[in-house]
Amino acid sequence: MSHYKKEDYMGYYIGIDGGGTKTICLLGNCNNEVIDSFKAGPTNYHSVGTKQTEEVFSSMFTYFCDKHNIAKENVSAICLGGAGIDCEDDENLLKNIFRTLGYKNKLLIFNDSITTLVGANGDMRDAILISGTGSVSYGIDIHGNAVRVGGWGHIIEDDGSGYVIGRDALMKIMESYDGRSETTILWEKVSKNLGISDYEELIPFIYNSKKQHIADLAPLVLESYYSDKVSKDIVDKAVEDLFKMIKTLSLKMKIQNFQLSFGGSILLKSSLINSLLKKKINDEFPKVIIHAPYEDSAHGALNLALKSNGY
Repeated sequence: MSHYKKEDYMGYYIGIDGGGTKTICLLGNCNNEVIDSFKAGPTNYHSVGTKQTEEVFSSMFTYFCDKHNIAKENVSAICLGGAGIDCEDDENLLKNIFRTLGYKNKLLIFNDSITTLVGANGDMRDAILISGTGSVSYGIDIHGNAVRVGGWGHIIEDDGSGYVIGRDALMKIMESYDGRSETTILWEKVSKNLGISDYEELIPFIYNSKKQHIADLAPLVLESYYSDKVSKDIVDKAVEDLFKMIKTLSLKMKIQNFQLSFGGSILLKSSLINSLLKKKINDEFPKVIIHAPYEDSAHGALNLALKSNGY
């Protein structure tokens, strides 16, 4: 028979990065050690529904509890940073999912930008700018409150994101086809990428694609920056939009000397946008220190779960 110390029974914590494409869950202990991880599909219930979201979290509990011989009540706190969590109704729906699954202890629900900020900066401080499929910026103001600029969804705006770069490429391709704007190499690159040969074949792609598929076209624009004026204009606009987000965020934070972490595939994988944006920020805000994230959103969520119990 196994023997546990009393603290072993309440010494577990879970941090969750619930993304729009995948979910990463970390199981940790009160010594801030990551014991195990669990990866699954998306848990943005706006796009995949509550049933699939519940199934992912149920599978997470089954994996951690069975493998490590623990019960749900042994987990002191869970922190979820999730895509699409933007209001109290979102928080309540997700809390109900966890309660339905039998978890009754401490539960923290945040937008994933908060957990990404904590992971990136090591604590609830400074600022983060994310540009991947979507875009958003978060910072902590002089009073310790979280402030936000952008990230209101691709239907109304996701400025500077991979989605908007891809969308703008499609717009310019069709404008060129109509004769409303200059020719661009983007048609050649996009048609080859999609395996199509006629401009009008873009129409079903546009209407049947998820935003991720549109965002996947962004690298084609980035690689054409120096050889195609249309591509250059699209990228320069994206950089300017991201810069405006940071400028506005600084005003909301009432701080000009802060650390800024870059996140998201566009900022972390594109040295072009990274360097162009850094120059603009450094010229305007010389006291801002830009760095790569220290940890990811799942680690940020685990950090917040631990801190909620004083660790």
